[in-house]
Amino acid sequence: MNSSRMVIQLWVALVAWLGFAQAQDFSGTFITQGQNGPITLSLQQSGNQVRGTISGNGARFTLEGQVNGDEALGLLRDGQGAMYFLLYFEGDQLVLQLAEIDPATRNPVPGTERAIPFTRAQGAPPSAPSPQTGPSNPNPPASQPDWAGRYSGQNVALELTGAGGRYQGSITVSGARYAVNAQAQGDRLNGTFQAGGRTYMFELRRQGNGFNLLLNGQNYALQRQGGGAANPPANPPANAPAQPAGSPNFQVEVREGAQYAAGARLGSRAHGVAFSVPQGFRGQTAGSLTVLGDGQGIALIIIPVYGAEMADLVSVLSSPLELSEQAVLEAQGQPTVQGNRATVRYAGQLGNVQAVAVGMATLNQGSGLIVQALTDSAQQARMNQVIQNFMASVGFFAPTSVNQLRQVAGYFAGKQVGTFSYSQVSGASSQSTLDLCSNGAYAYQGSAERPWQTAYRTSGGSFTLNPADSAPGGSMGILPGSYSANQHQGRWRVVLFGAEWLLVLMAQDGQLYTRVLSNLDKRFPFFDGKEVASFGASNRCR
Repeated sequence: MNSSRMVIQLWVALVAWLGFAQAQDFSGTFITQGQNGPITLSLQQSGNQVRGTISGNGARFTLEGQVNGDEALGLLRDGQGAMYFLLYFEGDQLVLQLAEIDPATRNPVPGTERAIPFTRAQGAPPSAPSPQTGPSNPNPPASQPDWAGRYSGQNVALELTGAGGRYQGSITVSGARYAVNAQAQGDRLNGTFQAGGRTYMFELRRQGNGFNLLLNGQNYALQRQGGGAANPPANPPANAPAQPAGSPNFQVEVREGAQYAAGARLGSRAHGVAFSVPQGFRGQTAGSLTVLGDGQGIALIIIPVYGAEMADLVSVLSSPLELSEQAVLEAQGQPTVQGNRATVRYAGQLGNVQAVAVGMATLNQGSGLIVQALTDSAQQARMNQVIQNFMASVGFFAPTSVNQLRQVAGYFAGKQVGTFSYSQVSGASSQSTLDLCSNGAYAYQGSAERPWQTAYRTSGGSFTLNPADSAPGGSMGILPGSYSANQHQGRWRVVLFGAEWLLVLMAQDGQLYTRVLSNLDKRFPFFDGKEVASFGASNRCR
């Protein structure tokens, strides 16, 4: 598949996602100079959970958040309100970035971001990690509201038992159930649960006649049902999908430039496919690719497709995984196909790292997904588990690009497309005609010609000159020109491959050829970024 042998120029981006390093440790005491004196930031980190305080100028704030790779993000509170915070290191400085929260959308308010650089206190070693596994309140009020009971809302349910300010139970999110521990803190209940080896926090507050659950930056309206909770379930396996297997539901649309957090349920309406970001992973979409990484050595490259057949997906998986010209992983044999899924393994060298990868593709009534997982050889077993769980999260639904695909196919149906190229340097030329019939058949004829050339040889080597060129000394020789012709027939179709439209030619001998289509709103379309030489009705197809 010509263009499916994509030169995925993501080597720098993948190195950033892969990291081949452990998560950042934020524990310690840091100081910055305020207008009225020093401000102290104290942080304690346990696993991927970080909490702490900011004090100075007579004010005190608390922080609670999660570590994701080399960043930590969460909520900063002062007892009256909250702000989002982001922590990251720049050289020897720890930068605290704050942003106000839109009460309607719970998203950061654009333009309110501000960054405060802190320096580690002299002589202060990093603080010891907190041994606690959940939020704590050493001095709870004498009288605490009773939080025991069942709470339910859209896609979320919470069941709690306990007394005296401490509770346990379960939380169910989009069908996935997790054990929770929680503790009352004044007028709210703070809790944690484990998913995929990571700790997640939630906050439950009374709101009007109901309750509000703040989870992963999202607000859920809950109603209390009363009663007690059932026995909490055991924690799910690492990287368990956030949605039931095969669920077509999703919350976040895959789009250019978008960034995604762990556990997010993504979907592409154009392709009719949905999937979950594995726990511990994050990423973004660039062009046709969505790249996810866990910061510890595993990356996923994801491409949604629509209008494809299994042969198209197999052709993609058969091609080398090219991250750059110097970083190529070769397929280790042909993909194996079982039902609607194809699988292949890759191996190669990425710098001084022996890398391995596995590619999988699945298809359902024209909608499909290609995913390639990449890591170093030491983490191959964990990579295998990640991609298996990821594939279990894939679901399908009716795509929105059905009519658009028909329009693109109709644009080419019954047409003859001509191409021509010529090199003024070598005099070589090539031309072709491609007839695309309305019944899905195609016929291709192409030829290439190279003129006679003059070879000039010296003791140091040889090079080729045009016939009119000459040079003193050495010896001259004549190299014959060449002419080649190629023709094949088969079936054609149009495929939405990520963000690109492809013309796919399936020859009778099983060979696949593709052209990237663009400029479709003009008189002459583009093949692989170049305007075709002719475009009109096909006499052969009549």
